[in-house]
Amino acid sequence: MIEPLSEVPEGAIKMVNGRRLSVTTASVMMVLDDTPENLGIKDYNLFSAGETMDTDKIWEQGKTLGPYKYLTSICLDLANPGATPEGMCQFSITNLPLVQGFLDLKEEDYYDFKRKMAKDMIDEYERVSGINIHDHIVEIEVSTPVTVAHYVGAWKGSIYGYSHSIDDHAIARLQMKEDDHFIDGLEFAGAHAISGNGMGPAVTNGRAAAKAVIDDYTRKEAQR
Repeated sequence: MIEPLSEVPEGAIKMVNGRRLSVTTASVMMVLDDTPENLGIKDYNLFSAGETMDTDKIWEQGKTLGPYKYLTSICLDLANPGATPEGMCQFSITNLPLVQGFLDLKEEDYYDFKRKMAKDMIDEYERVSGINIHDHIVEIEVSTPVTVAHYVGAWKGSIYGYSHSIDDHAIARLQMKEDDHFIDGLEFAGAHAISGNGMGPAVTNGRAAAKAVIDDYTRKEAQR
């Protein structure tokens, strides 16, 4: 966002390099050739964790290229009837991996990986739910952190911002707010700001950023 790069303060670059990215996203998005009721899909949103609820194991799994067992599925038509043409439904399966596993993925292996990832995720959903998805796919798109980085511009696909940890959490960020403000008039919003990721925090971060810009503008106007 800042050009030329020489205008970015050294402290800002150190801060960005010092923080750890949170999870990104890998999804299989499909249009199916029947209604949720006929397919046996009863839930708008379903989480499944495979054979473990150990969050440490799930986190370690997210550092790899899978196969992923911790999945969330969404059938949009159950929340928004008519989202797809009559007699069809939109269905997606998502995992929230970390970017580490994708850093060494070679370009020539990328599309084979996407196909394998999609098959593995659909197989796992079918195993957990007992619902046949494979035979009903009309359209399918597969996204990875690479997709997010390419189309959204999020650094390494990191739509969930910086990871909250014992040494980098909301309270610590709030205490360091002034020290971490490097460029006049520029505020962090979205998942990369103080409150972190999620719909609620994203709204809170956006409001805080807007208020900071307005307060700064008002203060400068008063000084003229």
